[in-house]
Amino acid sequence: MVVASSLMLGMLASAPGPVLAAAYTYPCSSPILYDYQHYTYRADYTTYHAVIGDSDVRTVTPCTGPASNDYVWTGVLPANLQDSTTGYIVQVGYVKCFATAPETGCGSGLYGAKIPPDGNLHFWYTCNALSYGDLCRADNWGTLTTPTVGHRYRFRIDHTGSSWKFTITDKGTGATGSKTISDGGWSLGDAVWWGVEGYDIHSMLGPKDTDSDLHMYWLQYQRNGSTAWWVAHPIALSRCELYVVTGNCSGGWPSFYHGSVYNQNYTDGDAMNYWTTSH
Repeated sequence: MVVASSLMLGMLASAPGPVLAAAYTYPCSSPILYDYQHYTYRADYTTYHAVIGDSDVRTVTPCTGPASNDYVWTGVLPANLQDSTTGYIVQVGYVKCFATAPETGCGSGLYGAKIPPDGNLHFWYTCNALSYGDLCRADNWGTLTTPTVGHRYRFRIDHTGSSWKFTITDKGTGATGSKTISDGGWSLGDAVWWGVEGYDIHSMLGPKDTDSDLHMYWLQYQRNGSTAWWVAHPIALSRCELYVVTGNCSGGWPSFYHGSVYNQNYTDGDAMNYWTTSH
């Protein structure tokens, strides 16, 4: 889940548009060899210590039937902060997971609850700052439950003291919750980004084109020593077809995955759309 690019491997809620419950049911490739990522990032400083991203929740679906004792997921990642030198990263967003027995969910389960492979959307976060992005379930924090399709949420990560703090807030209802973990000895990153990520070519990367677009808004960052929040503007779209065997990104890219950036003139920050056409 670390962005592989030139970085290095390693407001009030707007009313949602019409939302359909479209979902793919395509089987996974065997073996699964590629991880597809669409994202935008800022990497101008080495002192990022907080990031905020907003996202509408839309239907996303990974491919079905991964190999025995394996799992696959598709995730929406509105707030990410990473140190490209070490590969350490903290992330928060929402995800859908499928798994094949005897595997019981997505994530290692070493540091927190796995994401259930139940076909439902779940909040998730990086529950160990030295795990390189291991997934853990983040449902039912505070007054939150699970992601509601059509709602807009704010995802936030702050470094405070010797900890990373994750906060998720429903911008419509005000429901909110947070979790704090040890920082593992690192407190600053050299990149902040948002995006979507899905394993296998048969996964929905963002919503299907018959749904409303998946909108992400208001990517903001804070630098060490400053209390000011800065809008990550302008932003540019990037993408990666990550070959999981070697960790290299190729030039190949499925034509049915799409992303676009449009300007909100700082009212809501620059914004980004993701969607997948039928394939």
